[in-house]
Amino acid sequence: MKVLPPGKSGEDKFYVGFFDGSMLTAVMDLILKYPNDETAFIGLFMVDSAS
Repeated sequence: MKVLPPGKSGEDKFYVGFFDGSMLTAVMDLILKYPNDETAFIGLFMVDSAS
């Protein structure tokens, strides 16, 4: 959960939660400006199958 591509710092990495009311339905690991300044890289996108 802490791994980053070369040249990136923790300031560029986010974990985003998606909710349906109070229920967490998806989680995304997002790295901004990778591999270039115009791109955001999704390292993981996990969705609750019950949703």
